[in-house]
Amino acid sequence: MIENRLTATAVSVTGILNGPKEFRVGGVPLLSLLRSEPKTGYSKTSLVIPSEGVDLQASPYQSYKALENQWVIKDHYRNPGPIQYYDQGNNDVNETLTSLYKEKSELLEELKNLALVI
Repeated sequence: MIENRLTATAVSVTGILNGPKEFRVGGVPLLSLLRSEPKTGYSKTSLVIPSEGVDLQASPYQSYKALENQWVIKDHYRNPGPIQYYDQGNNDVNETLTSLYKEKSELLEELKNLALVI
């Protein structure tokens, strides 16, 4: 995207259940994300990118809650930063994606194994 001088663009990555070599990267113009809606601190005519709430019943948050008390005593910091495309960590998948797609990953793996048998 940088090579093509694209600015004001949010990156969209698909195929994240696969390895990094199979990721498909695209861009979404920020203007397409803007909505005119009431938001605290903004006038009604202001364009904003809508906030996304946290689903407190979803797997990622429940995983966090299960570990929260342990973190009071001992630090378990992990850098959730950008995906590493080379060197150490290049095949790691972050905790949120692992939690969200664990069942899908297991099903996908089972289907891949079945396809190998055929």
